[in-house]
Formats: sequence, C-alpha cells, structure tokens
Amino acid sequence: QAQSVFDSVTVNQRGYQFAYVPLRVRGHTIGMLAVAQANDYVTSPWLAARTPLMLLTAALVLAIIGLGVIIARQITRPLQELVGAAQAVTGGDLARRSQVTVRDEIGILSNSFNNMTAHLLDLYGAVRAESSQRAAIVESIVDGVVVCDQSGAVLLINQATRTLLGLAADAELPSRFDAIPLMPLSEAALSFGAERATNLFMLRD
Repeated sequence: QAQSVFDSVTVNQRGYQFAYVPLRVRGHTIGMLAVAQANDYVTSPWLAARTPLMLLTAALVLAIIGLGVIIARQITRPLQELVGAAQAVTGGDLARRSQVTVRDEIGILSNSFNNMTAHLLDLYGAVRAESSQRAAIVESIVDGVVVCDQSGAVLLINQATRTLLGLAADAELPSRFDAIPLMPLSEAALSFGAERATNLFMLRD
C-alpha cells in the first residue's frame, strides 16, 4: 500500500518541502500528487515574531515577579511591625503600640494586640500602685516586719526591723529568714490564759 512521502528539495538556492501523496481512483493508483511549500515561507513569520515574543515573555515574567514581591511585602510588612511591637512589649516597653493600619485580619490582630497591651499597662500600674501602698504601710509599722516566701527567702524588711538588727540604711539585708539572729523564747514566755503562743522568738545580742 502506497504511503505519503515527504522530501526536502533545493531549487534555485531556495529550499522547498515536498509532500507526495498517491492519487487513487476507484482503488487504482493512477499517479502521485505533489504539494510544495518554500521553507522561508514557513519560517519567516516565526523568525519575524520570535524577538517580540521573547521580549513579551520576559516582560510578563518580570511583571509577575514584581507583582509577587509587592504582594509579599504588603503581607510581611504588617507582620514584621506586629512582631517588633510584641518583642518590645516583651522587653518591658509596655507603652509600645503596633502601627499596623490595614483593615484585614492582620489589622484586627493589631488592634486586639494594642487593646491587650493597654489593658496590661493599666493592670501593671494598678499592681505597682498597690505594691507601693503596701510597702508604705509596712514601712510605717513600728513593729518589726519580715516578709518571706515559702522557701524562707527574705522579700521585705521594714525600717523597724533594720533598727532592731542595728542595720544601716545602706547595709546588706539578710537573704534568708534563718540568717536573722533569733532565739526561741523559753517555756516562761507570754501566754494568753491557758493557751501559750508558739513560734515566739527574740533577737540575740
């Protein structure tokens, strides 16, 4: 069975592509049908469009990269600002606020962070004021007061205790309660009726 044949032929220094197809009539091959097309007629449009297409492709690639960078910065810049504000607050700068102004989920998170920080600053101020008030009350008590934690570490000693211990205002305080020179009272210590107070001490000389 005859098949199509393709061939390249040069005529007058010009290349041609030939396609030979059997010509059949009623099942009989009566000849060959040849079709030719000049090579430059096929390739010249591509050669003419190749440079513009390459420039257009490069421009599209650069535009896509630039758009991706812009979108990435729009996303990461608010996050970096929020992270910086959080690190500043963690470092003790409770007055720091996030400057994110976008109106998306990151903006909502920024507003929540600022509200939380403001509330934290109010609580911190209230705790400091209460602590200062309690410290002033303890300092004003004429009796000796020693405040310790559960492990026995001394947290606070008022002025009356410093006077009893003979410590100057700039003297180093005892670090633990058992470092204070105390001596348990004897059995003849004060009692209240039939009950006798326990854990009573007096300062040793």
